[in-house]
Amino acid sequence: LRQMGRHSEAQKELMATREILAKVLPAGHYVHGLATVELALLGQGQGQTARALAVMQEGIEILRSNRSSGMYLPMALLRQGELLLTQDRLDEAAARSEEAGKLLTTMLGPDMPSAHKADAARLTGLIHRAQGQDRAARQAFVAAYENYRPTLGSDHPRTQEARGWVAP
Repeated sequence: LRQMGRHSEAQKELMATREILAKVLPAGHYVHGLATVELALLGQGQGQTARALAVMQEGIEILRSNRSSGMYLPMALLRQGELLLTQDRLDEAAARSEEAGKLLTTMLGPDMPSAHKADAARLTGLIHRAQGQDRAARQAFVAAYENYRPTLGSDHPRTQEARGWVAP
């Protein structure tokens, strides 16, 4: 619903889901973190950026405290980094992107291609570009392309977008 722009309906459903989760899962369970991150994304979609950042941080703290959060923590860090980038909070965005990238490399290994690793490289490239560091941005975009191509395929829109970033 959020991705279709139906924010009020999505928020109503999410709040009902959170009530159920509170009854069936212990406090601190990673699913509470995921629901909190989703609530932050709803706030972002409604233009409530400051609130979205605060709620996103709450969700990340829940995910950090739970060993079962797996891939969800780096994905939330990337979302937070993207949001920070829109606010020109480049150092904070870079820290989130770097942390997510390290977590993903630890989880998946340095040689395994991953669309998630590509997303981290893409965010790093966008941050470097915003900082005027064109060479570093291009290196990050190459890494994004090299991860998107084998995981999403050459015809996928993200792969094609990344190819455009690295074209001479």
